Amino acid sequence: MTQQKQMSRWDRFWRGEWTPENIERMERRIERGRLHFIVWVGMVAWGGTMGVITVAWDLWRQRTWRLELGTWPPSVTEVLGDLSVSLAIWPIGGVLFGYLMWETSLASYRKYQKELPTGQDGR
Repeated sequence: MTQQKQMSRWDRFWRGEWTPENIERMERRIERGRLHFIVWVGMVAWGGTMGVITVAWDLWRQRTWRLELGTWPPSVTEVLGDLSVSLAIWPIGGVLFGYLMWETSLASYRKYQKELPTGQDGR
């Protein structure tokens, strides 16, 4: 008898295995709407996080040559300038990311609903 590997919640969700938790989460997302999802998941969570990570990574990469030139640490205005540009650009990409995530997850949920026998809600 072979033991089946336990899948993570993420794998179950994206591979179309709809657990009661995933169903509730998706229903809450649908209630809040597409715009809410795109703004919070795409722009804020993904775009904002990527913006901050990009600036941190850029500062880490600059550290070596700035130490050699004697210009480390960078000025506060320099860091704030980089951060403001990054936090303007990444959330714009987050709109696309959020939209694609919304459409993908909604299509998966709709497919799951169509496959249910009549009168079942999957819980």
